[in-house]
Amino acid sequence: MRFVVCLLIAAASAAPPAPSPHLAVPPSPPGEKRVTCGGSYGWFSENSWGNRACPPPQWEPAWELNRSTVMWTPWGPEQARGGGILGYDDPKNASRWGWVTYDWSLASGIWQNEHPHNNEAVLAEQCKRVKAQGSGTRCMVYRNNELALQWQESSRAAMTAENGDKGWFLKFKAQAACDAAAPCNIAANHNIRNQSAPLVPCDKTAPNAAPNCCMCCNFTRVYNEPVGGPWPPSPGSNGSRFGDNALNDGQFFWDFRNADAQDYWAKEVCLAGTADESVDGMFTDDPPGYGAEHPAVQSAVQLDGDEIAALQLGTQQAWTKALALLTQAKKYFPQAYRTTPPFAYNTTAAGVASCTSWMRAQCALPANESTQTYGTNAPSNMTVASFLVSRGPWSYLSAPGGLIPAGDWSDPNFRLFRLDTGRPTGDCTEATAGVFSRAWSGGRAAVDCTTATATLDFNMLKPSDCGDE
Repeated sequence: MRFVVCLLIAAASAAPPAPSPHLAVPPSPPGEKRVTCGGSYGWFSENSWGNRACPPPQWEPAWELNRSTVMWTPWGPEQARGGGILGYDDPKNASRWGWVTYDWSLASGIWQNEHPHNNEAVLAEQCKRVKAQGSGTRCMVYRNNELALQWQESSRAAMTAENGDKGWFLKFKAQAACDAAAPCNIAANHNIRNQSAPLVPCDKTAPNAAPNCCMCCNFTRVYNEPVGGPWPPSPGSNGSRFGDNALNDGQFFWDFRNADAQDYWAKEVCLAGTADESVDGMFTDDPPGYGAEHPAVQSAVQLDGDEIAALQLGTQQAWTKALALLTQAKKYFPQAYRTTPPFAYNTTAAGVASCTSWMRAQCALPANESTQTYGTNAPSNMTVASFLVSRGPWSYLSAPGGLIPAGDWSDPNFRLFRLDTGRPTGDCTEATAGVFSRAWSGGRAAVDCTTATATLDFNMLKPSDCGDE
């Protein structure tokens, strides 16, 4: 008995275990490949609406219609206007909408002429210009969930031989494959000229005028797919987006099996990038991580099935850690939003049933699960009315890309996003089967699934209300 007592005393007096030096991984469904919340955006071939909802952002909800619109600008709205990708976007374009996202390619004529490149600072400056409009527009900037990009300052700071040796980045499986890769300037030129070319065995002796190897080897076998080409680009060229300094335009692949790499990405690439109050969050491109858009990598790093599964899990953990940090800081990720299921309506029996089922499901969605974007590739009274009737406090309505630069009040599609809705004064109601409505301080919206018609009983905002005098 005394022996047992001694053991108990020793256990009671032992020092508590040291806390983990790493960020905690938020809880996730046990035993599932997909552990992140929000939209799929490529995860395991899922649809973009069926996953569990993420915790909502901690900012104030936007209810007015023109402040509830999201404009996805994955390649920069200035390119959509046909004006190239060289300068800052006119902030007036963004200020017409509730939420915009700027891609890395924005203002490349500015950041590519700075050495080392300062893409992150340029993106933050764009958001400052948007915020200066005073419209309250949410402004998101670009980061990548698969790649460490040397033209972005936070990634470049991590792309060192020391971190390569620590296992932060994927490596060539064998030294022979590293030795067979092209010089980085040749590989960089390949990735500008041949982005869609079929994969062929590397020939590092190929001339610069006709490169055929997309990869090079850095440090201790770190795998790199650099991009580079002549600068400034020749008139009409679509193949030279980067400065002629390949090593400043490298693309390493994060190895998020390493918890230190996860934490760095969450804290330094994402959270620190929102320290400027003008930046509301990050568009995290390539969220599935390994294998997204870069088919050559597997031939070089040769991960087996268990290694790929571990890397996919680590990538999701890095993203989930970052989302927790950003949400706490009142910032957010667009990829934390799910889309709504496809909305179909017509006067056939199947169309009425589909519309009615969709509206009932959307109207019943709890407020804290309303982080959804409603799609409007073809704006109509029906799509806008279905949003106004069923939306929750965190929902946004997607606006077609062609409307952002126009500001054309004579365009009926543009005017659909300029209804003076005010705020809701009640919930979605279904007075008779298949007929849904909701009262707003500015009027009333209704969806009649039985006739496939919509009612938008609102006045129109005036151009002066939106800074479009």
